[in-house]
Amino acid sequence: MNRQMIIELWFMAVLRLEAKVLNKRSMLNTRI
Repeated sequence: MNRQMIIELWFMAVLRLEAKVLNKRSMLNTRI
């Protein structure tokens, strides 16, 4: 595995984590 491939996989993982956090926040906001 070259470095660029690792960076791309890491970047995608971070974006997925951020999307999950944003989804949880939006769900909490709609409940209130």
